Amino acid sequence: MLGNNSGSKQHHRGYQSDNNYGRSEINLLKREVEFQQKLIDNLAEIMDNLVCRVKELENKSRNSSNGYAANNSPVPKLWNMTKSEYTPRKFETTKNVISVSVGKSSRGSPMRKWMSTLDMVPHKTNSSTNILHINKTSLVTTIKNPSVPNLTAYEINEDFIQLSVSNRNVRIPIPDGILLNPLEEVTPPEKLPQLHWSFGFRAKGKNVTMNVLPTSEIVYSTGNVIILYNVYEKKQRFFVSHTDQVQSIALHPNRCIMVSSQRLRKLSGKKSNIIIVWDSISLETKYNIDADNLEQVCSMSFSQSDGGTYLSLIESSSKAHVHIYNTSSKSFVAKAITASGDVLTSAWHPTRNLLAILGTKNLSIWEFNGSSSIVQKQTAVFEGDHSNKVSCFCFTDLGVLATGDSSGTITLWNAETLKTIKQAFSVHHGGVTAMTLTKKGYLLTVGKDKNVCEWDVNDLIRRKRPIEVPDENGSPLCITSMKDDSVLVGTSQNNLFEGGFEKGLAPVIQGDAQSIQCGEVWEASQSFVTGSKDGGLRIYNYTTLTVDYYRKFSDGIQCLSICQNASIIALGFSDGTISMFNLNTKEQLMEQSDNNNPVCCLKFSPNGHFLFVARKNLQAFVCRLAKDYKLQQHVRFSSLSAAVTNVDWDQNSEYLRANSNIGHSYYWAITGEAISFSIVRLLKWSTSSCKISFASGCIQHALKGFDNVTADENTVYCGNNNGSVRLYKNPYITLTAGYHELSAHSQPASVIMINDSLFVSYGEDESSLLLWKLI
Repeated sequence: MLGNNSGSKQHHRGYQSDNNYGRSEINLLKREVEFQQKLIDNLAEIMDNLVCRVKELENKSRNSSNGYAANNSPVPKLWNMTKSEYTPRKFETTKNVISVSVGKSSRGSPMRKWMSTLDMVPHKTNSSTNILHINKTSLVTTIKNPSVPNLTAYEINEDFIQLSVSNRNVRIPIPDGILLNPLEEVTPPEKLPQLHWSFGFRAKGKNVTMNVLPTSEIVYSTGNVIILYNVYEKKQRFFVSHTDQVQSIALHPNRCIMVSSQRLRKLSGKKSNIIIVWDSISLETKYNIDADNLEQVCSMSFSQSDGGTYLSLIESSSKAHVHIYNTSSKSFVAKAITASGDVLTSAWHPTRNLLAILGTKNLSIWEFNGSSSIVQKQTAVFEGDHSNKVSCFCFTDLGVLATGDSSGTITLWNAETLKTIKQAFSVHHGGVTAMTLTKKGYLLTVGKDKNVCEWDVNDLIRRKRPIEVPDENGSPLCITSMKDDSVLVGTSQNNLFEGGFEKGLAPVIQGDAQSIQCGEVWEASQSFVTGSKDGGLRIYNYTTLTVDYYRKFSDGIQCLSICQNASIIALGFSDGTISMFNLNTKEQLMEQSDNNNPVCCLKFSPNGHFLFVARKNLQAFVCRLAKDYKLQQHVRFSSLSAAVTNVDWDQNSEYLRANSNIGHSYYWAITGEAISFSIVRLLKWSTSSCKISFASGCIQHALKGFDNVTADENTVYCGNNNGSVRLYKNPYITLTAGYHELSAHSQPASVIMINDSLFVSYGEDESSLLLWKLI
């Protein structure tokens, strides 16, 4: 704003500047009128109000001695638009306006433009403004003209842009030669993301199931995506109609139709329980089951004796209900309260309308009468040791109920009388964890001893010598068989093994048991590297779609960085250790631990001579690499108020920029001094991992829950806390730029950029690692 002026000459200069100020405001309001007319054609009332306001300002500028008084001029009144209805409301105070500086007058005094603010209209609402500009294809939603977000402090200077990030005002230097226009219409990136491959596999959970289709495809879920994977042809297809983490999948007796449920969501205070019946051949949705009055559905199963007329749905709550759904009439026909405790799995009898439900505390059989819609329950009474818990079960072709318990005992039951037929004691040390029936009618079991056994269901005699799941892959949690008698075993480390009793087991999918903490592309080998919280280091080949290398460390990997020139990787661990390895030979080059403070950030300089290191105890320094790869401290950065989480080097390895975990932004020379914005504006950065930077500053300001960012010359990739991933054009120079949004994850998402046509996204604690192509 203009300051006080003394003297007629100085007052005259302020007078001329205010004249320019009034004209600038008129021009900006005219441009805003044009923008609104393009954005929403049916908002005639708002358009009329804005036009009238422009005319009012023109009259004021002519009738008030060419502008506002230098000291006592009122701020022009503002229009604001609400989320629900597009009508003018009361004028807001200046703290809720956008203050945009557009340069200086000929004498050097600043000029300001005042613009009205617009509330953000989420693209998932039914607002007509968004329906006109949304194109949803499978997992990808394209927003062509998003509404302007609600801004609290947005200021553009000729050298910097000031944003409010995490309730903190942050100034970001504007690169030399870049012109910003907050309301310019920018289309989404030309290339559209397409899901190409899923590396992850989720075996952990209360209701782990694997279904096998007649096409030899196995069906499982990871994140919001259901994968249909042909192990023999190495091909994947995807069912992508879910909007949150998939919880349960069931296969119809015709082995073609499937039903799947997802995590319960609450939208505007109302429950949204999405259960989809779909075709596994065409991947088309047949219909949705209206289940919003249900709690979270954790287990589902189709009835077998009548060709799938009924579908059971079981809630996961302290007093869960079992619901019977008629697939012909598409209505719920029965309901009953199950026993207390979590439900693990459920299945129907092959010849009668009997439903078996296994919980953490009991096993129960329910008899359903379709004509009277009556459900009756009988609880199994175990003989012998009552402390043993049933951990798994399945029905044989003749309707015999087979169970496995925590003592390693297999029991055959009469499903109608619940009387014991036969038992085999202590066949698995530590307990039986999963069982299934083969296509030839034999019983397959696997236990905590990692042995896979095949049994004759009549006398419980083991038919073949057991095969063993390889060590360091966790406990087996699920098992199924293929039509060629091969076996599939999923483990607690989220790995999937395939094989047979003659050839043994080999890994098909190798996932991360805990959340992926970091990742980076290895340019020299068509690979990318990930480090996980459980200490797993994996090298994925994005050409062959395989895991080329795996190593397990005793401590969790917090961060990593790759020196692309020398193919050297640096790992930072939760115990404070820093290690370096040669990626080609896998030889360890050094290991150094100065203290027990976790390493939170590592970054090699582009020339490979320096390594930036940050720890959670607010230490940050640049180290020089000696000939023996020992780290020699080059400079230490002081006055940090929070731990550094992201850093970028300039292309000449002379300057750095860094972000802290609470929104601070730092700019340093390699000598340790802070540098001015005039220097920063001229720099070219080798990477774009800082969330608070020009490449993503406006996005960070406009998008709540921003978690991760990376960018190349054409595209900015943003991972969000809600699990979505957004793609914007680079550079991001407007608040209304269009974008593509991916909805494949249910947990906070991050991105690893590979090249201009490939990138990887992953979600925390859901074992989803997805490869995308830009087409």
